[in-house]
Amino acid sequence: LENDIGKKTEQIRMMRDQMVFSFAYLAEHHDLSSKGHLMRTSYYTKAIAAELLRENVYTDEIDESFIQTIERVAPLHDIGKVYVDEKVLNRNGPLSPGERLQMEAHTVKGASFLDSALKDCGDPLYSGMAHDIALYHHEWWNGSGYPSKLSGLKIPVSARIMAVADVFDALLSERPYKKAFSMNEAYDIIHYQAGTHFDPQIVTAFESIKPEIKALIERLKAASDEV
Repeated sequence: LENDIGKKTEQIRMMRDQMVFSFAYLAEHHDLSSKGHLMRTSYYTKAIAAELLRENVYTDEIDESFIQTIERVAPLHDIGKVYVDEKVLNRNGPLSPGERLQMEAHTVKGASFLDSALKDCGDPLYSGMAHDIALYHHEWWNGSGYPSKLSGLKIPVSARIMAVADVFDALLSERPYKKAFSMNEAYDIIHYQAGTHFDPQIVTAFESIKPEIKALIERLKAASDEV
């Protein structure tokens, strides 16, 4: 009986993940410049969280369950972009004030969608972390981000990890409004913004795993070339 219950629970979890991920991928395809961004940030967040645990940083929050969960929910961080007009997402140039507000609203709308979609999921760590990364991954350590102007440790640690992974991958990617940076250039930018945009301890952990991240990028590129 316990075995059957365990199997059914796993089946429900997989169905839930597949359902929500389908919406996440819809959001990604809505944004023509972000192909592969969801899965790459999933790998980066897992690697950063694992390094923080190894370094005994934020261990009151980060454990093995946290690491497994952030890998699973990271692809949901930009789900709110499905509500943003494609012309705004793919604009090759500055946004108007109104368009900027529409873009920033993807955090609130994404979190609201996830709250509704996951309200009966039975996994408070999963649903809570999905909410936090969707809502707060554009907050800045110094309080100048959006949507709530949170600062420092008031920003959930999952969102602070997501912020580093999200910006790092965006820097490596060519977008309509910018060229792709090299990995070393992207690391330099992340390092420079520690203490302003990013949690300094998370940046330190991210820098500690630079060889691992480099190897991961190379594997992902090789796999992409084979397709």
